Amino acid sequence: MAPAVQVHKDIPYLPAGSSGASERHLFDLYLPAACPGPVPLVVFMHASAWHFGDKSEFGNVATGLIEASANQLAVAVINYELSSRAADSVRHPDHLNSVAAAVRFLVTDQSYPGRSAVDTSQ
Repeated sequence: MAPAVQVHKDIPYLPAGSSGASERHLFDLYLPAACPGPVPLVVFMHASAWHFGDKSEFGNVATGLIEASANQLAVAVINYELSSRAADSVRHPDHLNSVAAAVRFLVTDQSYPGRSAVDTSQ
């Protein structure tokens, strides 16, 4: 049986209206339902060769990590820009820049939902 978790969905990590901000620049934050206080954060990035995948497919992974940690972790599952065959598609290193922006936001922003339960010093 999976542990009860709190999920905050579709949190933007780029400011609204910023250049390039889209539905791909969102994350879901999973926290233990009975959070013992600020817990370390794991950032989960799906592997897809930068071409496919979505954060919505990995809630079970986040829940599993929380369960395996005995409710001692928070997990952020992020989306990032994806490439396609189109000539104007996103290219490397744009994907990596999106991931870096998400991590930077998770560590530095103090106001996203669930932030008070996250210890980013670990």
